[in-house]
Parts: sequence; C-alpha cells; structure tokens
Amino acid sequence: MLAAAARLLDNHFKLFCSPNHFFLPGSPRMAFRSFFTTNGIAARDAYEAWSCREWPSLAPVFDTQPPAGGFFANSETFGFRDLAVTRSHITGLAFARSGHRIRVDEIDHLGVLILFDGSQAGDAEGRSIACGGGVVLADLSRRAQWISSTSRTMTFAIPRAIAEEILPPVRSLHGLVLSAARARPLMDYVQALSPHLLGFSLASGPSLARAFLHMLALVIEHSAVPELEGDTRTILRLAARQRAETLIEQHLHDPAFGVQELARLLGLSRSALYRMFEPDQGVADFIRGRRLQRLRAQLADPADHRRIAEKAYASGFPDPVQLVRMFRRAYGMTPVEYRAAMLDAGMRTSRESE
Repeated sequence: MLAAAARLLDNHFKLFCSPNHFFLPGSPRMAFRSFFTTNGIAARDAYEAWSCREWPSLAPVFDTQPPAGGFFANSETFGFRDLAVTRSHITGLAFARSGHRIRVDEIDHLGVLILFDGSQAGDAEGRSIACGGGVVLADLSRRAQWISSTSRTMTFAIPRAIAEEILPPVRSLHGLVLSAARARPLMDYVQALSPHLLGFSLASGPSLARAFLHMLALVIEHSAVPELEGDTRTILRLAARQRAETLIEQHLHDPAFGVQELARLLGLSRSALYRMFEPDQGVADFIRGRRLQRLRAQLADPADHRRIAEKAYASGFPDPVQLVRMFRRAYGMTPVEYRAAMLDAGMRTSRESE
C-alpha cells in the first residue's frame, strides 16, 4: 500500500518535472522545493519509500539494495530550470549506475556530489573513487558503482550542455575526486548559498548553475576554462582571498604556519597562492606583516601586561633576534622602545585630559 501511494505521488510530481525543466503549478516564478523524510514511516517501509521517488531525487538513478540494518533518509530538493540541488542525510548504501538505468532514464547530466560528512569508495569505469570528504564528479550517462557510509551531502545535477560551456568535457570528469582541502572554497560557497535557494526564481537555474560551475572550475584549476566575466572573476577572487586572510588570522599565533600550510588548507598551489597575494609582495610578506601589526597592537595596549616575549610568541615570532630586526625595519624602533613610547604617550594624554 505504501509503495503504491509513493508511486502515485511521484507520477503526479513527474507531470510537472522532467530531467531538464521544472514547473511548479500556481507558482510560475519561484523555485520548486520538495522534502522527503523517513521519519514517521514504518522501518520495514522506509527504504522502499525512498527508492521509489522519481527525479529530481537521485534515488531511482542508481541501483541500490536495502541495508542490513535500519534505514533513514532526510532530504530537501530545490528544482530550477536546468538545475536540481538536493541536501541529504542518509544511511550508508551500495550504489550502482548501470547500463540499464542509463538506457531507461536517458539522464544526461553532470552530477556533483559534495560530501560534508561520511565517505565513499568505488569505481567509475576504471577511475578509482575514494573520498573521505570533498567533491566527487560523475557523468550520469556512464557507469559507476560505490559504497557510501552514513553521510551528509549536497548534490547538483546540471545538464551536460550547460556544464560544458565552462568545464572540460563531462566525460573526462567522470569519477574525479577533489579533496576537502582542495574543494574548500566550493564547499564554503554552497553552504553560504544553501539558505537562500528558495528565494531564487524558477528561471534562475541556468545562472545559478553557471555561477556554481565557475567556482567548481576555480577549484579544478582547469587551464582551458573560458575567460570568466569580469564581475564573476572579481567575486571569485575576492572570496578566495577573504578565505585565505581568515585562515591567516586564525593561525598567526602558530610560528610553524606559513605558505606551505596555507596552500594545503586552501587546496591551491604555491604559485596560485603567490598570484593571489602578488599586490602584497607575496603571501609570506603578507603573513609577516599581519604578525607585526598584531604585535604592535598588543604592545600599544596599556591593559596588556604580558611580557614582550610572550606577546611576540603569541604573534608567531619565536626568535627574538629576528623579531627585533624585522620590527625595527618596519617601525623604526625595537619592540621595547615602541612599548615605552606608547605607554609614555598614553600617560601624557591621561594627564592632559585631567
């Protein structure tokens, strides 16, 4: 009974949706949104209710088997013209995109799986899939199989024609895995975008898809990516630079933190990182400058009574000799002289105000 009801609802939904377009009756301007949860469904029926869902759910796009233990799934799908976005929290399963599935549904999309929690391992026509967090790309017109653990994900399904306007041929991306470190700008971007999806219009799908693809191209670092529009390139560069600066601020206290570690956290090459900070004479100079600025602010604070050596170490300067040399070159005096000058200036200001 439950399975029949689920199929009836899915067939009704399919009247308004196709793999390429979404139409929401009575609301021609807003995005389509659907929820699915196994909460409240009997345990014996939960897997079948999930697996019977139609597109834009990816459940019927793959062959799966009921898990040995309990099954649960919670998902929210946003449908636009030429774009489907789904957020999910689901039990671990074995998935297979078989030749039969490909022939029957004729879905010809780039699938982008963003794995926030959990892991996946499998094969995409000879390309090994091993992801413990990050991004997995799939050509949905080709075979693939993998096993996933319980996971939290966000998936994007984008028609091949739109994807190949910006990315290399989708066929060449099948099974490509981007680590969480490399894909972090993209993962941060979709998490920031997620709460606002319902506010976009139904017709904004192609624009949203292209904005997402530009960010994906940035983390892939594909050399043949077409020139981005000026405003888009500027926004992406600013976003990447802002994340880099945030990471630097978070690690200024660590003397071991430098260019190599920052490049690893951002998933960028050292040369790409240098280009990002080229106006500041490179990333190493930028980090050094921020450490000096932090130390100077601490030295000027009359309420901060720590010893100068403690302040220096907390700003990432473990070598006092090197610090004195750099501080004098930047500010024309040693840290001790600067601290004394700031305290003296503060005392004069206090007397004058009395």
